[in-house]
Amino acid sequence: MTTENATATTAKLQPLPGVAAITLEQYQTAIEDRATQVSFWELSPEEIQDANEETRGSITVEIVQWGLADHIRELGIYEVPEELASQIPAQFALSEKDGDGKTRRRRFLGLLNLTNRLLTEENCLKLSKFMSELRWALNGESIIFDDRGNSASSQHRLFGGFLACLANPNLLIDYIVVRGISSKVIDTIDTQTKRSNKEIGSRHSHIMPSESIGLIEYDVDAECYLIPENPISYGSMQLSIRNKLIKEYNSACRLLHLRCMRKDVHQSSTEYSKGGPGEFFEWAERFGKQSQDQTPCGLESLNALVHAFDTSTSKGTKGGVFSEYFGRPLVVAALALYANQGYSPQIVEVEKQSLTGPKTSEQILLPPPGSLMVDLTFAARFLEAANSQSDTGGMMFSQYKRMSAWLAKGKNADKKLKRKVGSDYKFAVLVRAIEHFSKHASRNVVETRDPTTGEVVETRVTWGADSAFPPQNEAAWYSEGKGHFGGLDLGPPNDRGIVTIEMPTVAQPVEQPVEQPVEQPVGQPVG
Repeated sequence: MTTENATATTAKLQPLPGVAAITLEQYQTAIEDRATQVSFWELSPEEIQDANEETRGSITVEIVQWGLADHIRELGIYEVPEELASQIPAQFALSEKDGDGKTRRRRFLGLLNLTNRLLTEENCLKLSKFMSELRWALNGESIIFDDRGNSASSQHRLFGGFLACLANPNLLIDYIVVRGISSKVIDTIDTQTKRSNKEIGSRHSHIMPSESIGLIEYDVDAECYLIPENPISYGSMQLSIRNKLIKEYNSACRLLHLRCMRKDVHQSSTEYSKGGPGEFFEWAERFGKQSQDQTPCGLESLNALVHAFDTSTSKGTKGGVFSEYFGRPLVVAALALYANQGYSPQIVEVEKQSLTGPKTSEQILLPPPGSLMVDLTFAARFLEAANSQSDTGGMMFSQYKRMSAWLAKGKNADKKLKRKVGSDYKFAVLVRAIEHFSKHASRNVVETRDPTTGEVVETRVTWGADSAFPPQNEAAWYSEGKGHFGGLDLGPPNDRGIVTIEMPTVAQPVEQPVEQPVEQPVGQPVG
């Protein structure tokens, strides 16, 4: 299906069952009827009440099962003859082969859909896919027709159903149909704010369940700080913390989607947004594979751990080092990608039809459910090693200083460039830092002794790195191919241009020479 215009052809095509050719007179009559429509925003309060009274007297509600013929009837679908293509604008077109085996495009129009907004091809195809896969559900939202029989709120669902039934003539699709709404009030339909993934996720208790959210505690077996099975809650802030976590979780899913599709984190996430809430929930299902310690856990657990660790080491719940320098979703995504370096993405070639002929392109298939894993123990140890801003305990101290200097310097710099390249630079820092820690992890035993007896009362293990994280220009990281982990994190294609931004070099303190006292001979007077 497409909404583009194409050159008219004269080849004979088979007629579509139940679809007649529209005449110019039919189209002009429908256009004249549309011209008499009244906008809601032009009505007075009295006229609105009159319209409500009209609706109360004519409204009907029914549950129906419609097949191909029903969709054609209710939308008033007609085929636009090629000789009228320049006079009657089509709403969509279908491609099929004629008797000579050549691909031709046929144009169609929904005569009872002329008063609706423009048809979006992408939305029709998405809904058609849902219907064809029998994933279409009666959720209370209705198909609406006004008192003139025109489609008021239905076009994408009905055109999607038309395409699904066209592919499978035996398919019947359920709808709740409302008829008789005054045409004067149609402008008020679909003006509400679209629900975000965060709002939808908040309604589902299995996404970041409240009982799994809490403060981190030291885990003796794992030798690091983790969220226990029965964590101490945040009390009265539990629900607000959960909403914040779901928002961060959605952002982490979006970043993972970008990276596994060979995109940088600053790039457009349109593909993820197109998937809607379904893509959000599918990313949750992709995690669950057992990690090296044979403990299956989801991305939600990692998200909760990063949040808990960051806020527990700061004043209040706003955030610590990771929130300040990176943003917690970026940290979650980086740790998740690191844990899945062994994943082999499936890349296939697909052929698509275009006006200039078939084109072959590369398509990366998203991971199937349960194919990805999270290593919570490694993540907790890295968070501890990278958390400190102290030059004595912080593995990334030099990098934090450079980023602080860059942020301060950037007050008068190009903000757009900072947003674009800054996020890529931060991700490159995380990639190198995580890889550095995996090679240079340092286990340190901390003993707590009784001040009176001197006996050891508690032994804990802390984690750091046996060497400092080396500061380096991000352009060099990209040129070395180290801006990504590999595996699930495919990284940008080889021909991608390297975007650089000047990062300030933080001056290191210069050690002043210490004057040595001059030794005087014994017994000799001074001066």
